[in-house]
Formats: sequence, structure tokens, C-alpha cells
Amino acid sequence: MSVEGYLSATAKHVTGITERQLTYWTMTGLIVPSVASGARGRQGGQEKRRWSFSDLVGMKTISDLRRAGVSLQALRKVGKLIASYGHTFADTYIVASGDDVLISTGEQMVSALRQPGQLALAVVYDLGRCAREVRTALKKAA
Repeated sequence: MSVEGYLSATAKHVTGITERQLTYWTMTGLIVPSVASGARGRQGGQEKRRWSFSDLVGMKTISDLRRAGVSLQALRKVGKLIASYGHTFADTYIVASGDDVLISTGEQMVSALRQPGQLALAVVYDLGRCAREVRTALKKAA
């Protein structure tokens, strides 16, 4: 990444979103470029929007959750709640569960939709970590 951030063309390529999605999400404030904002110049000049790595993770997360059936309205609420905790999509665990989305930014998990901010009892088990531990134990046992 350059110091100036990523151009929208790169953002679209790595996140798999369309120009239309990016334009709409930016216009409605769902995702905002954190490095530099601004669209093309009046005569269609060079694009000025620049996106950070965290912005790209946010775009990809929103895209994946949309494909999973989470509405844009719900994602706006999720984004606002995440921001209220001082976090971004890039440093938050998100669990879509039926008609709710749970977020975890550390020790606790909270509801983002049904009862925003309400603590939720949930256990998120990292199967990848478990598999790595089993592989390591098998190598040591061999």
C-alpha cells in the first residue's frame, strides 16, 4: 500500500463489490474513505477517494453479510454500534444469527439489532486454533 491509500479500483477488485455498490454505500455513508474523500473531478478527472486497509475489510464484511441476507439498514446499525465502541469492521468479530447480528470487540458480545448494546451469552469457538493445536500435538507425539 502506498502512503496515500488504495484507489477505488483496487478496493473493488480485492473486495468483489461493484462500482454501483461502492458509489451507493459511499453516498449513503455506509462506508466512508478514511484516507481521502472525494469523487471524480467535474470533467471526469482523476479519482480522489482513497481507502485504508480497514476500509477494505469493512467493504468485504458488508458485502459478505449482504450475501448472507443481512439488510443494508441492519448493517448501518451494526456499523454505528461498532463505531460507538471505538472500533471498525476490521477489528470486530461479527456473528449473524437469525434476526440479530452480534458483535464482539473484546471480552463481551453484544446484540446489534434486536436489543442494541445488550450483552449476549454466546460462545465463539475458534476451530482453526483447535485444529492447529491438534496438529501440533500430533507432531510432538510422533
